[in-house]
Amino acid sequence: MRRIGNPSARTMTWEVAAAVLSIAALYMPSAQAQCPATGAPVQIEVLPFTETKTVCSFSVNTVNEYAGHCTIPRTPYSKPEAIYKVSLHPGNKNVRFEVTSSTADLVLALLSACGDGSKCVNNSPDHSGPGTEVMPIPTLPYPPGIYFLNVDSNINQVCGYTLTVTGVNPVPDLVVSLTSSPKPVAAGQTLTYALSVTNAGLLDATGAKVTVTFPAGVTVPVVPGCTPTGSTRFCNIGSLKKGDTFTRTIKVTVAPSTRGPLSSTAAAIANEGDQNPADNQKTDTTTAIVPKVHHRHRRHAPRPPPGGAHLQPG
Repeated sequence: MRRIGNPSARTMTWEVAAAVLSIAALYMPSAQAQCPATGAPVQIEVLPFTETKTVCSFSVNTVNEYAGHCTIPRTPYSKPEAIYKVSLHPGNKNVRFEVTSSTADLVLALLSACGDGSKCVNNSPDHSGPGTEVMPIPTLPYPPGIYFLNVDSNINQVCGYTLTVTGVNPVPDLVVSLTSSPKPVAAGQTLTYALSVTNAGLLDATGAKVTVTFPAGVTVPVVPGCTPTGSTRFCNIGSLKKGDTFTRTIKVTVAPSTRGPLSSTAAAIANEGDQNPADNQKTDTTTAIVPKVHHRHRRHAPRPPPGGAHLQPG
């Protein structure tokens, strides 16, 4: 066998599954039809991924007895020992494919169409003999879409392998801000909250929601897009693209009898999880104080001289 250098380095990235399917239809409309009829490829949607197979019925491949899948295209691609369907999305980082076998000489090939060697995107160097094959970490982005990872053997001595795919999954990062004014606030007056949720992550958020819990001693009005439950408001954000911000201004009335600290908390979640849960929640505290009483002073007429006498000009 000969060792093939890594083609132009690239970076694999991830997007939400629904978006990937629509993008894949544009890039690879016939990919699914080209898959083998013997069974559907194993899905790889979330990292890390590991699978160990113990199979001794692999057939010898005479066409692919080299690591030249990406430099010497073959169409159609001959029989790989296993196929994995991999969804690549914007935002994934440090993706790495590795296959290890103690008995077989294996090679990895990443194709953009199932069964089509002319669609090879990247392959492992294929060191001769059993051991570990690693597909180099790319540094440039692949187009988002669905790809097919083939595990291929050279000689008929395979009795098992372990495939490992590592990397960092892109997820949203919902950053919550909640501030109130004025501070302090007089009992019986209006307290205004500024609420914002910003997606600072690498992936668009879906099904985003923010929950705001207000303290006792205030009256909370109807908030558009939010469902009331006692002093809590459940607000449906829906989709929040990376870099976008959801905002609400909520004005509450402090009861005349309320005194002391007033703490409110906002917390946000999304379907995809969160990159940094520590900034998903924010608590704001202000203090309700006794209103200031403004006394109005009356002007008094000048006092008359003692005895009621009036001074006359001389």
